[in-house]
Amino acid sequence: VFSLETTGEEQGNCRNFAPYYAIDEEGATGTASGALASYLYHYQQLDEAVLDHILFYQGEKMGVHSAIKVKLKVNGKDIQKVFVGGNARLDGIRRVEI
Repeated sequence: VFSLETTGEEQGNCRNFAPYYAIDEEGATGTASGALASYLYHYQQLDEAVLDHILFYQGEKMGVHSAIKVKLKVNGKDIQKVFVGGNARLDGIRRVEI
């Protein structure tokens, strides 16, 4: 799930749910952000000038504020590589039994 309504420097906000893996919602995930950047590029929703510093926020609804950085390497309209990163701080570990 994503929204392109932004309040700052981010290009969008993501939410990622993984109930199959007993994860109600993830506070930060490169999978959601990398896929969203690729999707937005494919549908011409990203300015070419931001491809090396795309920023998404995630986890706000969980009380976790994460900034996910994405970089797309493209050749024309084709995405060649997707880079995802950011910084993290471990506040606690929640044990989930499957």
